[in-house]
Amino acid sequence: MRPLVFLPGYYGSKLRVRQTGEIVWIELDDVLNPERTMRVITLDGQNDLEVAGVLDEFLLFPFLAPDIYKSLFRFLRRLGYRAATMHAVGVDWRQSLIDLADHLHREIQQLGASRVDLLCHSHGGLIARAYMQRHGHQKVARLITMGTPHTGMLKVLQAVHEGIELAFFGRSMSKPAARSFPSAFELMPSRARDDMFRWQGIASTPFETTQWTAEEADPIARAKLQAFTADAKQVTTQLLPETIPVPAYFIYGTRLDTLIRAQGGPGPLQFVRDDDGDTTITRLSASGSGLIGNIQRCAFPFAKHMLIFNQSQIRKTLKSILLDDKLPHTNFHAAARLGHSNFHTPNQPFAAVAEVRTLTGETIAGLTATLTIKRGSQTILDTPLPQSDRGDYVRNISLPASSQPHRWTITFSGFALPEPISKMTGTFLMR
Repeated sequence: MRPLVFLPGYYGSKLRVRQTGEIVWIELDDVLNPERTMRVITLDGQNDLEVAGVLDEFLLFPFLAPDIYKSLFRFLRRLGYRAATMHAVGVDWRQSLIDLADHLHREIQQLGASRVDLLCHSHGGLIARAYMQRHGHQKVARLITMGTPHTGMLKVLQAVHEGIELAFFGRSMSKPAARSFPSAFELMPSRARDDMFRWQGIASTPFETTQWTAEEADPIARAKLQAFTADAKQVTTQLLPETIPVPAYFIYGTRLDTLIRAQGGPGPLQFVRDDDGDTTITRLSASGSGLIGNIQRCAFPFAKHMLIFNQSQIRKTLKSILLDDKLPHTNFHAAARLGHSNFHTPNQPFAAVAEVRTLTGETIAGLTATLTIKRGSQTILDTPLPQSDRGDYVRNISLPASSQPHRWTITFSGFALPEPISKMTGTFLMR
């Protein structure tokens, strides 16, 4: 089994004080003292912190520890990965991609393996790409990203611009911290054609149109914003080219409420939301739309960013990739889900969504979809799923209460598809 290197997402690694070993990101005491925590992790010219591993769980109390990556590691162990073949690399997510790529290079060199697989969540995918650009891709067999903002994300721009509510950390605390992280600026939207940033109605990027920084009244703070933005533009241009040099799988979620655009000029920046992402990363960015190479794309309706690797359909896909070096189906990817969970509120609308695409992410011409819902042997709904302008098949439905489980089937016709794709099924309850 080829060694697997896992790279976590933003905020997904522990940080501790070098001199004392005290964990400052993140345990219960850090949450209870949010102002101190944000002050300690802010980069102010000195870095007194070091990486203390991947954040596998968040220890609230001795018997209460919400899962971060722990269940993912358990799943990988069930696939056969052991200490000698699975390596979780913690990173100082505040730092520039230059430093993070160098850190990953040292970690891979220490493994001594001829080649490794890179499994990346969110920001980790950019670190992997920067590593391959900076140090070469000879030691990388394949790249797997889950919810990676390949062309940037808006949440960090919002954090830098006005602050965000981050768990127990308010806007006034998160903004100065974010403004001190080179990584935050490097995560800003980087391609005008993705239309994630508009100024005076024209698609651009925060790197090319820096007038948004003029909203900062303090001239010293404004100058720092502009300097960080200029540095980030140079780093992302150099380290994140549009060609992916190794076989790659991009896994991402869709149809969840997400920041999709920032727009301003002559007024201040406003942030727009739509159901076109995974709650954090837009569909276009996570799919790596426009990136070049041997890339296979897998969209999963309602896969949430922070828990994307816990969805059962995605785990089946990961298993097939890691063990068989391929996706479950030879020429197509398919996924379907009804609503956010397996439980729905009676008489309230929820969406039925199906994705069927070629492995490069293209739609299939002439395909039609039909949703059938049965309660026991009774058919209670039989309706077409129209294809949306995004290429997926969507319909909002609502059903009355029932104590019986409902079984749904989505059937595709008009094109010869493999049987597991031509008819997808599942169950849910109304309560």
